[in-house]
Amino acid sequence: MASVGLGLVVLLIALVGHCSTVAEAAGCEAIQLPMCSGMKYNMTQMPNLLHHSAQENARLSIEQFQDLVNTNCSELLLFFLCTMYAPICTKSLEFEVESIPPCKGVCVEARQRCEPTMLKYNVTWPEYLSCQHLPEYTRGVCLTPEAIVDTMPDEDEDNGSDVITEPAIIQPPKPKRKGSCKRCDSIRINQGAFMEKAYEYVVRATVTSFVTVGENLMYTTIIVRDVLKFTDINIPIGEVHLVTEGPCVCPKVSAGVDYVIMCYQDLENGRLRLTEECVAQEWEEDNWSRLVKKWDKKLRKAKRREEKEKEAPPTGSNSRRRRRQRPEPTEAPSRDRRSRGRTRADLLDDVETESVSDSML
Repeated sequence: MASVGLGLVVLLIALVGHCSTVAEAAGCEAIQLPMCSGMKYNMTQMPNLLHHSAQENARLSIEQFQDLVNTNCSELLLFFLCTMYAPICTKSLEFEVESIPPCKGVCVEARQRCEPTMLKYNVTWPEYLSCQHLPEYTRGVCLTPEAIVDTMPDEDEDNGSDVITEPAIIQPPKPKRKGSCKRCDSIRINQGAFMEKAYEYVVRATVTSFVTVGENLMYTTIIVRDVLKFTDINIPIGEVHLVTEGPCVCPKVSAGVDYVIMCYQDLENGRLRLTEECVAQEWEEDNWSRLVKKWDKKLRKAKRREEKEKEAPPTGSNSRRRRRQRPEPTEAPSRDRRSRGRTRADLLDDVETESVSDSML
């Protein structure tokens, strides 16, 4: 499916990006968002993926991210925003295709790199830009920067707008800074607990700060020193933010302390969790790497064994039990059965009668 999606995207660039007359006749519009003037395509369509009916509405909305883009927090941020606010026009194609969204991986990468900067101003990644419902590159038609081929110069370089409105600058309130909950049930990690909990990531990290956003969202900032285990989300060495849904953090951690942290991932939003079911134990021993590797190997082996048992056919004991329950074949009534309920004298009379019959023959 990935190759199909990629081929479709290349075709779109050839038809829409450099055939302005045909595209405009089909309902495409030249991009009028200054932030997106440097994209490798120059035609879009409305409504966009965020349901803006006109480019002017889209322009006013996307410009709130101008300062974030200027921080260069992620090379993919501007591409992600422009493909959401000014998607490539598909109306000039002979077959009907809806607006093509950016791939989920593009969104996750932009969010991971840029949300820490937003948190400094008590602002979180907006829900309307959630990565959850975007398609995977290998499972659907979507856009990545590499999928856009620019082999010809743009014909129309006039991407400006006659109406320019400076967005209002609002100074965000200072975030409330708290820490761990007063009462936390600590989990002492060992092989049994590791196997039971099946943690999805394990890191050695130093806690640096806490930020409370709203009433029920807490971000714990850590400096990752070493990644002992990860699953789907790639964990970088350096600053990472852990998410807790609540006003305080459990397990209990303190700023400036080195911990081994074991917990779960939020794959839909590309974030790492820190919940009360997790482990945050002070790093006192250097053999954690060896232990985690050993325990995780046993955990994966146990999971494979469980999967094989679920897929295994019924054992032979059931078939033997069914054979034992089969009824015996029906036999013709024997002489002994015919004689049941008769007296000994009756039986002797029958014998004598048979003897007489034999002598007559």
